[in-house]
Amino acid sequence: MPEVIVMDIRMPKMDGLEAVSHIRRNPKTRSIPILAATAKILPGDREKCLAGGCDGYQPKPFTHRELGAAIRRLLEKKSHQRHLLDQAVQVFDLSLQGPFTFRFSPRTVDLGSRESK
Repeated sequence: MPEVIVMDIRMPKMDGLEAVSHIRRNPKTRSIPILAATAKILPGDREKCLAGGCDGYQPKPFTHRELGAAIRRLLEKKSHQRHLLDQAVQVFDLSLQGPFTFRFSPRTVDLGSRESK
């Protein structure tokens, strides 16, 4: 699997945001960061790309350096998110001591107390 996808938003047969939608629906590819590379630079285009599932936005024309920096930011963000997830799992493992109460609207589930091993 690729580490990052650079997606042109204007493509002849399938719009880039439609392609992003397909990528996001696939469990194997949904977490791959996607950078929108586009000549669409009107007000609201960036927001439209991000709302459409892209993780970053790079307007054309751009230099190799600008593209590299945008890709690097996405990869750093992915690495940081992976690190935060790992930390959250560790904290969750450490904090599994009762009693537990989970709130699911509109019900509350009380699991009572749990003895630690």
